[in-house]
Amino acid sequence: MRVSGHAFAVVAVLVTAASAGATSIEDCQRVMAQFQGDVSQLAVSGGRAAKDRGDLRTQLRVAGKAGSHSDFTGVNKALDAFEQQAKALQKSGRVSRFDGDRIVRSAEAVRLCFERAEQGR
Repeated sequence: MRVSGHAFAVVAVLVTAASAGATSIEDCQRVMAQFQGDVSQLAVSGGRAAKDRGDLRTQLRVAGKAGSHSDFTGVNKALDAFEQQAKALQKSGRVSRFDGDRIVRSAEAVRLCFERAEQGR
């Protein structure tokens, strides 16, 4: 069984969130980098697969950049756009239900990480 990068990202978020110490922006950036790698390999069907995957990755880059500047409103806005796009791809059948649900859950884990980092500031 292949374990994808997102599984490690989610575990990292959960371990970090449960730890006694504060979650840092750097922790979230590492989780984001893992998630971006997973999304870059996401199975998307159709002639626009590369563009769709690129659009998803762009939203994650925007969220990561906002997070690095402690712009948590920007993080949430970019992750909201990511989730909407992921759900639209799933609804259209270009992303499997499993993968669509998986990346939306992973985006929520990233959001949780940044929320924890904001609370620790």
